[in-house]
Amino acid sequence: MEHKKKYKFVIIGAGPAGIHAAKLLVNNGHRPLIISENIGGNYCYSGSVISNTLLYLSATYEAFLRDCNKLLKKSLMPDLEGIDAGKIKKYIESVINKFTKYITDEMSNGIDYINGKANFRDANTIEVLDKKSKLLIGFEKVIIASGSASKNFDLPNNVKLLKSDNILSLETFPKSVTVIGGGFVGCEFAVFFKRMGVNTTIVEKTDHLLAHFEEQIVKKLEDKFKKDGISIFKNIQIAHIDKVGNKGIIFCENGEKIESEQIFIAIGRKPNIEFLEIDRANIKVKEDIPILSNNFQTTNDNVYIIGDATGRTMSVPFCIYSAEKAIKHILFKEENKDKYLVPKVLCLNPDIASIGLDEKEAIQEGFNIDVVKYSYSYLKRHVIEMAQKGLIKIIFDKNTKEILGTHIFGRGGADIISNFSIIMQLGISIDRLSNCFFNHPTYAEIIKELGQMVVN
Repeated sequence: MEHKKKYKFVIIGAGPAGIHAAKLLVNNGHRPLIISENIGGNYCYSGSVISNTLLYLSATYEAFLRDCNKLLKKSLMPDLEGIDAGKIKKYIESVINKFTKYITDEMSNGIDYINGKANFRDANTIEVLDKKSKLLIGFEKVIIASGSASKNFDLPNNVKLLKSDNILSLETFPKSVTVIGGGFVGCEFAVFFKRMGVNTTIVEKTDHLLAHFEEQIVKKLEDKFKKDGISIFKNIQIAHIDKVGNKGIIFCENGEKIESEQIFIAIGRKPNIEFLEIDRANIKVKEDIPILSNNFQTTNDNVYIIGDATGRTMSVPFCIYSAEKAIKHILFKEENKDKYLVPKVLCLNPDIASIGLDEKEAIQEGFNIDVVKYSYSYLKRHVIEMAQKGLIKIIFDKNTKEILGTHIFGRGGADIISNFSIIMQLGISIDRLSNCFFNHPTYAEIIKELGQMVVN
């Protein structure tokens, strides 16, 4: 049976982007409808909630072994057989439950919710399917915030492959794992497995990891991975994957064979929009990426796409940024002319963090640039924590001293980049940082040092 309703604003997806968009609408006196099959979306069930929790647990485990070995006569070693995968799963589920409860509480304040699967009936109507009925919803504006999905791995294989969507199905930890893909997800899970004591290999098809980070910073990370015992194979094209006994064998086009007990796929993610039948709503895509304006408006003027579903940048800060830009355009026709200044952070070992332009991009945009680099290892906090030497690299305009980009490899990078997000958004020149004071002992003290390097 079909039922019909009409809403002014409909949001598809209940992850960070969708929830933030809904809250902005509520704050402006509207009552939007959210449609989603689960509260929390891919963010909770296959995205950063899972990966970040695993990184936290593995960092705690690694620190426990390291710190205990500073005191014990007999060193403790990683023990794969002693790790309870069931407890890890239970812990992650408790984290997910807390997030979904928080989101549910947020949605109780002026937001309607339908649990179901949405698709477009036509350019002005959404069809929602649940277990009992079909509901047709007319709308004035739709915001698609359906997140991302793993890209399809189309090469021949007869191996059950691990990925972020099914990682919690692991009942025991393998002795060895190969991670296919050296991007965000691949690096996160490679660090997780290595910390737990698993022999870990990364296979990457290009000539370096983390394609969208500054080259010198990535080189530092690759060196750190190798020092930690993570094997890295670059410029590798995979022919097929097969299973021999209890091992997965990756057959490469150059004749090499890479074997491990488990294979983890991290070849990237794509907009999770296939199920929406967007062609019925006259929404155009190019190579699976939706065609969007600077305000995240699709080729259907009444439909916007935000967050991971855009296929542009997949991070929570970008989800918030895109939601705000889309809502401002919908409600106030405000054009997006702001600088695109959203930080990228990977909390690995140590942190990788970036905001703004790298050297090549700044030169391409016509800036007369200068660069300042600062290696840090003797900060009080750094020494106490026995952390590896860090590096901060700042690109700035030689004439105006405007900071164009900041790139960090090192402990505390995630917190330092947050400061630079504010500094760069406010247009504070790099020389003025020499007049700022920061608490001691913190990693933020580095910011004053950077300013003094330019002044002096």
